[in-house]
Amino acid sequence: MKKIYKKFSIISVSLIFIYSAVAFGIYIYYYPTISRKYNGADKPPNQLELEYPFYGSYYPKPYPPASLHVINASEINNETLVTILTLQGVLAKNRSTIYITDNGYYNYWLKLIENEGIELIYEQDPWNLISKFSSNISGYILYKKQGDGNLNPNSIYELHIDSSYCVAVSMCGVLNAVAVEEEEENLAKSIGLNLIFDARGKSVNWIFESSNWQYFRHDMSFEVEFHSSRRYFLIDYAVFAGAAVWHASNRQERARILHYFEGDFPAFGFGAVEGGEDQLNTQIVEEGGFFIPSDWCRDLSVFSSIQVNTTQNLPDSNEILSKFETGVHYVTIIVSDGDNLQWLMSDFISEKYYGNPHRGEFAMGWTIPPEMTELCPILMRELYKNRTNNDVFIAGISGHGLTYPSRNPWNKLHAERTKKILTKSDLSYSYIQDFGWFADIFNDLANNEFLNGIIYIDYRDYNKYAGNIMWINEKPCIAVKYNFWESSNTADKAKSIAESINSASRNIKSIEAYSIINVHPWTHDLYDIAQLVSLFKSDVRIVDPHTFFTFLTNNVEYNNIGRIDKYNLWIPFIYIAIGIISFIGIGYLIIYLRNK
Repeated sequence: MKKIYKKFSIISVSLIFIYSAVAFGIYIYYYPTISRKYNGADKPPNQLELEYPFYGSYYPKPYPPASLHVINASEINNETLVTILTLQGVLAKNRSTIYITDNGYYNYWLKLIENEGIELIYEQDPWNLISKFSSNISGYILYKKQGDGNLNPNSIYELHIDSSYCVAVSMCGVLNAVAVEEEEENLAKSIGLNLIFDARGKSVNWIFESSNWQYFRHDMSFEVEFHSSRRYFLIDYAVFAGAAVWHASNRQERARILHYFEGDFPAFGFGAVEGGEDQLNTQIVEEGGFFIPSDWCRDLSVFSSIQVNTTQNLPDSNEILSKFETGVHYVTIIVSDGDNLQWLMSDFISEKYYGNPHRGEFAMGWTIPPEMTELCPILMRELYKNRTNNDVFIAGISGHGLTYPSRNPWNKLHAERTKKILTKSDLSYSYIQDFGWFADIFNDLANNEFLNGIIYIDYRDYNKYAGNIMWINEKPCIAVKYNFWESSNTADKAKSIAESINSASRNIKSIEAYSIINVHPWTHDLYDIAQLVSLFKSDVRIVDPHTFFTFLTNNVEYNNIGRIDKYNLWIPFIYIAIGIISFIGIGYLIIYLRNK
């Protein structure tokens, strides 16, 4: 009998330990506000720009150009393009001088620059262009390429063998030099450039050694995939800013590197190591940063130098309320993923989206990154200028940059600073993405007086909290009700959404008469949206987000709908206690029955 009890005790203790660890782990993962106590909370905050006229901005900016030397990236050898990009960044420290165009969208944007009265000087030979400005640089830095730049490998599985590219590009900003791949060294010598630093054999870790890290900015991160064609983008702005360019080989190394950056820092590029996007983004957020998807961006050192006003000029509430109707169901349709800066700078204007012939036929909401007002305002102004009366832009997740408020130890400070950039970009509504339906997720951003409403999507399932509304600071925070995402049959998905809305409430005093449809742009375009719209009954009113929130705020009672999640540290221990009692009770019952 004693042996049975002993055996049972050992098994029970083991099972209780496993159960306790799993219960506590699951709870912390799904209710993550406790993470504010860890990771990036123990570092100094980003001090922002200290010099006039950009005081208080996250983003340094060059002086605007009087003229630009324009060269086409598609006509340049891949590694020579790295040299041109680093030259572009070094010259921008004095004034924006070089624009790198292509045969697509960046050629279109070039026309906007020309309209600003900036002279364009077209160049054909990249090394001749480098030679023209050889007196403006100190020399060249050698690196060894990794991976075939003509390919775009799945970076999660790509080996990081030689990361000297990162060291070389980073040091260009420090030494005012250009990066040259070892196979092109003779070309650099032929125009009289001297070797001033050899980065070959040095890893990314070299950058973050204390004796070297002191030379780089600590308030901006640039993750650049050096082993794929992503290495031919973005780095001009990093070199101009004097920021380090890096990429980790695994999540553990990435977490360690991210801890070097100050609290509330913008993270450019993309950290494609193992794990899903939520894990990669969470690493940045828990270190107090916010993510700007920008790994395919070009010419930020040019666009950021040309500062213009960015205003949507939306109608006031009185004008909107004069069009209010009763006995109808209000719907607003919003295209998500507008936090993606590189998308807004490229095929957002294609026929699939903003360039679609159906645009303007029905009301639409478009998410956009507020930082465009700082990093590429002439592009933002162009999008605003071309909007119809049926188009309204709102801030992408989660306000300024992608962050998960419940997991960001610097969220309060970041939300306070977000007011300035939301005001400048004229964005009075914002998406938020997180993991749960907590008041804490919305509190900080809702205290921004310029913001009039928040739309919530849950990472695990965009419309997980469909129909929920929470009022904070007299502002509605509303969960997306329908998610128009990838489906094996677009027609069936559209029909399902339309049938649900067609049978929904028409009581305009109830939140049930208001629906938000999120559209996932990677799987559905404006043609699909037009198909969906055609299925609505005549008493369904499709309105833009500004109109939607104005109608809702002025008609729906300020009542919270849906259970609000609350973090309670005792809950996992209660689960553990229940588990222990259950194990002991079941065990003794088994022993009792055996003995009987």
